[in-house]
Amino acid sequence: MKSLKTNSAKPMTAKKLGVKVKAASANPAVKEVSSCCAGDGARFSKIFFGLILVLVGLFYLGRNLGFLPDINLNFQVIWPVLIILAGFLLVNRQSRISIIVGVFAALVFMLILTFVVNFSQVKTESDVEAVMPALRHVEKPAATSSVIQTDSLKLNNLTIEAVISSPLAIEGSARGTWFFEGSFPVKVLDESGQELGRGIAQAQSDWMTEDFVPFKATMMFTRPTSSVGSVVLENDNPSGLAQNDQKITVPIRF
Repeated sequence: MKSLKTNSAKPMTAKKLGVKVKAASANPAVKEVSSCCAGDGARFSKIFFGLILVLVGLFYLGRNLGFLPDINLNFQVIWPVLIILAGFLLVNRQSRISIIVGVFAALVFMLILTFVVNFSQVKTESDVEAVMPALRHVEKPAATSSVIQTDSLKLNNLTIEAVISSPLAIEGSARGTWFFEGSFPVKVLDESGQELGRGIAQAQSDWMTEDFVPFKATMMFTRPTSSVGSVVLENDNPSGLAQNDQKITVPIRF
């Protein structure tokens, strides 16, 4: 009887020992995998953001030294790119090729950033050049001036590239030769030259003079699909002769 008890106890002990060995051998593998993945994610984050800082620094250094054009970053335009890259970072945290992906993503980010900034600057310059030649018989106002002023007209509350909305109120002064019966027309045009609205600038004092006469104009206009346009102020020309036409075109934004 003693020998039977001894023989039956041995396999139970072996079984228990086997279970303990399996449980103990499984834990290190799980810890190793989790630490590996965590290491990959941390490594990717450091490399990615490190490269972004380096490339942005090189971008500004090149601009300050004159190798790149003097342009400013418009973060209101490029902020969606940051969201896309943040999502891209989260998706690739578990990747084993995180270093390669980080380098590639950083380069793509800088290429997109440079393209957006350059395109925005070129578009703004082309818009101004496309509209400014419309000025006739008057001095072109400087694009950097805070107040538009020529030999024939002054605008007090409208500047080049100003953002406008409907209704638009304009105040300024023009020489009496611009008026007929105390008024002259004002128009708002979209990017393609289509008329969005029209108003009348009314003289605020005697207009029968060659001196500057204050005026006010208020007009409603339809908001276009484009973001740029122009405000056109024309002298009232009852003669209908083209040589007597005068107008000033002010580039604006909606």
